[in-house]
Amino acid sequence: MRSGWIVAGVMVLALAAAGYAEEAGFRNAHGETPLQVALSTTNTAEVVRLLSQTQAAYFETFTHGPAPYTEPLSRAALDHASSMLIRLIREHPRMPQLNFTIGMLSIQRNDLARAELALERAIQAQPDNHRAGLELARVCMLSGQHEAARRHFNHVLSQSPPENVTHNIKNQLADLDRMGKRFHISLRTDAGWISDDNVNVGPNTDLIPIFPITVGDIEYTALSVAPASLPVDTDGRYVAATVAMLYDAGRPSGWGVTSDLNFFESWLNADEHDTRLLQGALGMKHAAKRGLFQGNLRTGRIWTGDDPLVDTLGLAVAYLHSFPAAPRLHWISTALVEQRDYDAFDSRDGTYIAAEQTLRRMLGEQAALSAGLRVAHDNTDESVFTYTGLSGIVGASATWGRLRLFTSARYTRNDFDTREALAPRNRVDTQWLFNARASLRIIGTTGIEVRQQHTANTSTFDLYDYERNMTMIGLWGRF
Repeated sequence: MRSGWIVAGVMVLALAAAGYAEEAGFRNAHGETPLQVALSTTNTAEVVRLLSQTQAAYFETFTHGPAPYTEPLSRAALDHASSMLIRLIREHPRMPQLNFTIGMLSIQRNDLARAELALERAIQAQPDNHRAGLELARVCMLSGQHEAARRHFNHVLSQSPPENVTHNIKNQLADLDRMGKRFHISLRTDAGWISDDNVNVGPNTDLIPIFPITVGDIEYTALSVAPASLPVDTDGRYVAATVAMLYDAGRPSGWGVTSDLNFFESWLNADEHDTRLLQGALGMKHAAKRGLFQGNLRTGRIWTGDDPLVDTLGLAVAYLHSFPAAPRLHWISTALVEQRDYDAFDSRDGTYIAAEQTLRRMLGEQAALSAGLRVAHDNTDESVFTYTGLSGIVGASATWGRLRLFTSARYTRNDFDTREALAPRNRVDTQWLFNARASLRIIGTTGIEVRQQHTANTSTFDLYDYERNMTMIGLWGRF
C-alpha cells in the first residue's frame, strides 16, 4: 500500500515539474491529441514535428475521451503507436522528446524494461530533463528498484529544480528510507462520541404474531415483547486502536509476515450495553507484479457489558488481481472460515463460512467504484439459527485534497434451515445496510471522522424486524 502512495506522489511531482496545461484545447471531438492522430495515421513527419517543435511529449498521457481524460487507449492502439515510435528512434536516436514519449508509452503498455531504457536515453541526451528523471524514478519504483529510484531522485535534486519539486522529492526520499527497512509498524487511534438508537437490536413492534399455541381453552396467535427487549436509544463515548506490523522477508515486493492487534470499547449511558472488542491476527503476504495475496489466522473476543459474548478463531484470505489490458480494474477475492463460541448462547455456536468477489474500477488516482457478491453460511449447533445468505454490495470512494469520502450499500437475503417453535413460518430475513464515512485530515497525520450506519432488517418472523441507526464522530491520528 505504501508503494502505491509513493508512486502516486511521484506522478504529482511529474506534473509539478512539467507545469499544468489546459488539455481540453489539445484534443479533437474524439478525445485524441494531435500526437495520437499523427501516430494513428502513421504520419511520421508530423510526429517528428510535434515532438521536436512543441511540448506534446510532456503533456501526452496516452488516454482519450472527455475530461479528465483518464480512459486508457486500447491495447491495439498502444501497440501500433509503440511500433511506429520504435521505427523513428532508429532515425533520431538522441532526440530526448522521442525517447521520453517511448518511455511514457511503454509504462502504459507495462513494458517497464523498455521504459527504463528509453528514459535513460532521454536523460543522456538532456541531463537537466527533470521530468524524465522523475518518470525514471517512478519506473524504478514500479519494478522494485528502490536504490535506483533514490539515485535518480538525487540526480534531479543536483540540477536545482523548482523549490516545490525539491520539497516533494525530499519527502519521497524519506518514504524510500522507510520502505528500505525490513520491519514496519504503524498505529492508528480513534476517540469520540457514539450514538445508537437501537443498541440492543430490539424489534419494531411490541406485539409479535406467532405460530398458534393452545393453553387450556385459549389459543394464542401473538405475544407481547417485554419492555426491556424493545429498542434502547443511547449514546456515549468510544475509543479504538489498531497496531499493524509488517516484516519483509526479502524484497518489499516479495513475501512478508504481517500481524495486527485491534481494540474497541464504548461507554454508553445504558452501561449494560457497553461493548468491548479485542482481536489479533498473524499471517503472510505476497506482492507480485499483478497481484497481492494476504492470509491471516485471527482470533478475538467480544464483550457486552462486563460479560463475554463470543470468542472467535478463524482464517481469512484475500487476493487482489489487476489486468494487463485494463490496469484500472481490480478483481478482489476474499474468504473467511471462523469458529464461533458463544459464552451464554451455546445453541448459536458453530462455523461461519463466507466468500466474496468484488470488481473495483479506479477513476483516476482519487476515486473508485466497486461492486460485488458475497455468499455466507452459518452452521450453528441448533438448526433454527443455521442459515445461508447471499449479498450484493456496491461502493464508492473519492478524495479531494484533505477530504476522503466513502459510501456503500449492501442487500442481503438469509434463508434459515428450520422454523423456530414460535415462528409463524420458515424464517427468511432481508436486510439493507448503508454505510457512509467522511474523513478530514487537519494537521499532519491527524484529523476528524464522521461515520453513519443505517440497518433495516425485515423478517418473516416479526421478532427480527428492526431498524438501527448509529453515528460516530471522533478524532483520529496515525503514528
